[in-house]
This record gives sequence, C-alpha cells and structure tokens, in this order.
Amino acid sequence: MASRRVGLYKYTSIDGRWKYVKAAFYPNNKIKAHAVLDSGIERVSKGGYYVLSFARKWEAVGNDPETAVKALNRKRGELLTLANGGTVASEQNATIQTTVQGTLKNALEAWIQEVIDRGQDAETIRAKRTCGSEFARSCKVKLLAAVTRQHCLQYINAYLQKMGNSDRTRYNKFGRLREFLTREGLDLLTDGDKPKYSQDDPLVLEHDELEQFWTVCPNHKKLMYMVFLRCGLRMSELQTLRWVDIDFAKGKIKIQERSEYGFKPKKHHCRSVPINDELLGQLHVRKLTARFPLVFHTRSGKPLTHLWEDTQNIFRKTDVPLEKGHPHCFRATFCTTLFREGWGLPDVMHVMGHKDSDTTLRYMVPMRDEDLRKKMLAVRFA
Repeated sequence: MASRRVGLYKYTSIDGRWKYVKAAFYPNNKIKAHAVLDSGIERVSKGGYYVLSFARKWEAVGNDPETAVKALNRKRGELLTLANGGTVASEQNATIQTTVQGTLKNALEAWIQEVIDRGQDAETIRAKRTCGSEFARSCKVKLLAAVTRQHCLQYINAYLQKMGNSDRTRYNKFGRLREFLTREGLDLLTDGDKPKYSQDDPLVLEHDELEQFWTVCPNHKKLMYMVFLRCGLRMSELQTLRWVDIDFAKGKIKIQERSEYGFKPKKHHCRSVPINDELLGQLHVRKLTARFPLVFHTRSGKPLTHLWEDTQNIFRKTDVPLEKGHPHCFRATFCTTLFREGWGLPDVMHVMGHKDSDTTLRYMVPMRDEDLRKKMLAVRFA
C-alpha cells in the first residue's frame, strides 16, 4: 500500500548552513509563516523554499507559506486516494513522480535529514554527511539516476585509497553508502564488494613521541590534548564536554547525555572518569574566564568540528608516523598507560567505558610487545 504520510519542511539557511528543517504550526494546524523547528527550537527563516516530504521524495512548493499548506493538503489527498486504490489526474500523477529527489545532491540532503529526524547522535550524522559529500565529489554526476555501480566501486576503492583512508575506514563508509543507496532503491553494491580489513593492534604514543608533540602543539590547545591523554575521552565526548560535566569537588568528569549538542554516550554507557589534581587545577583556571557552556569550543562558543584535521596538522610538524596523528591515539595511550601502571582490568574497563573485556585487553598489546622484546634480548642462542 502506498504511503499516506506527507511532511512539510523548509530548505533554508540556519547559521550559515543550508538544510531541511520542519515547518512550524500553531495548535490549530495553521502554519506559522516562515517559522521552522531546528532541533526542537523554533526559529524564523524567510529565505529558501518549502518542500513536501513523502515516500522518500522531496517536492519543492515555493516560499509562500499559504501556498505550501495548500500543496500539503492536496498531496495528502492524492496519496490517500492512491493508497485506497483510486487514481488521480495524469498531471497530478506526473507531479508525484517529478520531485526534487531527481538530483544526487538533494537525495543526499534528504537522507541526512532523515538521519537527524531519527535522533541519531552528532558523530553519526557527521560521519554520514562526510560520506555523502565525498561520494558526490567522487562520482561527479548531477542526477541520482546517473549513478552507476562503477561510480560506487570507484568511490569505495580508488577514491578513498587515494584520500589515505584505511581499509577499516573504507569498510565503514561502504556501509554508509549502501544505506543511502538502499534508501533510494538502488541495488548497486553487494556483500562481496565490502573492503576486507584486518584488526590492527592499537597504536600508542611513546614518551619521545609525546615530547615532540608538546614541543609543536600551540599553547592554547595543550590543555585540550592533555584532557585527551589523561582522561581517555572519545573525540565526541571532548567536543561536547561542558563545565557542568566536571565535578571539581570530587575531581571527576561525568560522561552523560548532552542533548543540546545531540550527544549520547556510546551504547548509552554513562560513566565517571577521575582527574588528577594538576589537570583539575588547570581546568579550574580556565573556567574562571569561561564565557560559554562548553570547555573547548570555537570563538563563537560552538563545538569544535575539525579536531581530526587539526590533530593531523600538528603531527605533520613532528617525526611521529602520521597514522598516530589522530585524537583516538591519545585514548589508546591513556588505556595502555593504565595497564603499565598496574591498574586492574575492571577499573580500566570502567574509565574507558567498555562493555566487554576483549575490547579493553587489546590495549595491553603494546605493553606485551615490550615485555617480549626484553625477554628476547636476554636469550642467548647457541
């Protein structure tokens, strides 16, 4: 049976970024002129145009609110008729088929909007948006109908390899691209197309590598990376870290939901991470001049969105292998250091936020390799 659901959105610019946002209505279902709901917050945006969302398609209906409502009601009637086995006039039927989703760009935007509407976390949204942008640049076609299997394979293999993506990263992006293609009814990829990858041992920063990093790291960023290293936070946990998440009296950071930034703890596992007195004191000094809720932020107080790229740029000034130049390597170093200092497995699992021991035990590999080398150096072969 055909879908009867139709939604009214507006494609408009919010804080300098164009996106689809839901149109706002009064309790009596009368539209609020040019009002939209951005992450549940009502705002007025007069630019752009209204679009109807139905059957995974988008149809532009102009920028006049009253005209948009009329188009909304008409479309609901048409789809209700079709769902009940009736027919509509040929020109109306043509309208249903001729929608904005004909372009690859708009189909990708519609997909991301659905991801946002489902309430997925900010990191997931960012990852899918990045995948969509890369795919559009890779295949260089305007119409969705022009996308071929060859375009998809070229993106997953040659394009991403040229961009320096690891096999594991290509595997993840394969899944995101396939999700988008399935949404559009395009069966262009199979399970056999998935990139093969091996589970590499965790990479950790050794003492001399950290010394190089601190030498070239800008002074205003050192505290942020110190929190990465000494608290083992995930990138999304640090990007959304608020002052209210730091308990200065008990000396700990609380990893909890931060709905205003679209953050939910991984696998909904809230936890507390203890902070040593030196780092706690440095954070306290920073708080004295804080003007925004976030601990680390842009000049306008918004979450940092280029941490990965910024970290890579700092490591490029060192002799440290660039494969270690990412925020997660600080988290891996944190975990391995705890094992080196004699922490027990349950305590390490707790501060890392891991549900199973196998995930945590992987971070013992660098320490085990050191022990094996020491033993090998002591061996005397005949």
